[in-house]
Amino acid sequence: MLAVGSIHLLYPIQGLGGKAMACARAAHVNVNETETRHLRQRLQVEITWLSRQLQDLQTADQLPDHSLQQTYREMIFSRRALLGRIPR
Repeated sequence: MLAVGSIHLLYPIQGLGGKAMACARAAHVNVNETETRHLRQRLQVEITWLSRQLQDLQTADQLPDHSLQQTYREMIFSRRALLGRIPR
């Protein structure tokens, strides 16, 4: 069993390099609804902020910073993926 904060993920599976990863169909135990709601709201705020930063970079008059733009895209992607995995 893997513990992530107050969320316990059951059924770990082997990932790259033999490290245990949580299965996508893992059971959630001891999930605090208030904490979950707070985490969802925080992720949504971060996604919005990152999206605005990315948009500002893309419309800036300066030379484009492609590596920073890619970093923002990856950060947005990872937060959206996490948001999709949090129970409602």
